[in-house]
Amino acid sequence: AGVVEDLDISYDLVDGVGNPTNVEAVPVANSANQIRKVNLFMSARSLDLNSHTKQYYRNTVVTQIGLRSLSFMDRYR
Repeated sequence: AGVVEDLDISYDLVDGVGNPTNVEAVPVANSANQIRKVNLFMSARSLDLNSHTKQYYRNTVVTQIGLRSLSFMDRYR
């Protein structure tokens, strides 16, 4: 897999009123069961230098993971 240089994980929340994003800390009124999407950013490099350029090979992956199972609400209580 190489050397992981950067790994960032952020969450998109839903609170029934708005959809707070890009916040440093989870607002007090929010909890883990309000996470709807996970944003993942990972950057890695090779273990060895390229023999011609004398630089590392680098690759970056960015994806979003939808957590539909966490959005279940029992409306019939």
